[in-house]
Amino acid sequence: MLRKLTCCFRININRDESNDKLIDNNVLNYRLGKVLGKGKFGCVYIGNNLLNNRIYAIKKSVKENKIFGTELKYLRKLNHSSLMKLHDSFIYEKHHYLVLDYYKDGDLFTYIKKYHDFDLDITRKMILNLIRPLLFLRQNKIAHLDIKPENYLVRDLNNHDFVLTDFGTMREYKENNKNRLKYAMGTKGYIAPEIYNLEFNSKSDVWSFGQIILILVSGNMLPYENGYTQLDIYDLIKTFKVKKDSFSLLKGMLMIDYNKRISIEDILDNKWIEEYYLR
Repeated sequence: MLRKLTCCFRININRDESNDKLIDNNVLNYRLGKVLGKGKFGCVYIGNNLLNNRIYAIKKSVKENKIFGTELKYLRKLNHSSLMKLHDSFIYEKHHYLVLDYYKDGDLFTYIKKYHDFDLDITRKMILNLIRPLLFLRQNKIAHLDIKPENYLVRDLNNHDFVLTDFGTMREYKENNKNRLKYAMGTKGYIAPEIYNLEFNSKSDVWSFGQIILILVSGNMLPYENGYTQLDIYDLIKTFKVKKDSFSLLKGMLMIDYNKRISIEDILDNKWIEEYYLR
């Protein structure tokens, strides 16, 4: 008998966003202001360049760490309009600083929280904008490994346009190989099943992106636990009452077996997406 799943991850609309304490701290040519966000490896501040008076987002590491080194590597290496841009980097008093573009409208999480009930065409337009950096990474055989709403920043509210950020988990991969990890990385709820086995590939970001699409079309996230079968997952998705015709796309993206999971390019060939951009 098919085991019924009675729980799901509802997108948390009560996330703490109270990190608004102002600081007065000059670091070389920059004045740091309000804390925009905090993480395990550092903080992001709004910052003012004292030489040209431009506003940036300035990421400060808590200490020297490999995550920051990896992020700096890919910020320098990758150049795409839908990827975060690096303007400066420096070390000051044993902390590493990254000077990045600042987007005043926050991240996709905040965007969904505020507007949440998108119509069919806006949802598909958002998906096409969100997929752009993933297609570029795929062309360069790079997996992001931490795809989630918080890592997409809103560039243009009216055009539902976004920029992908946080490159510290990025890894290059080889096709048709078992690409190994030393430890599981990513954010709970978005991590692809193979990551728990310390393996990743070109389709690991597809699972995470599928979770974002599921949120957009239903307001829910799919939990993943060891022991879930593919039928369990299909059964749960059906209970979310997803938007018209999106179920076929989600079925292909949220496959436990990555060998059966669709590729990032296949998303563009899905009938539900295709009928929007080909009309």
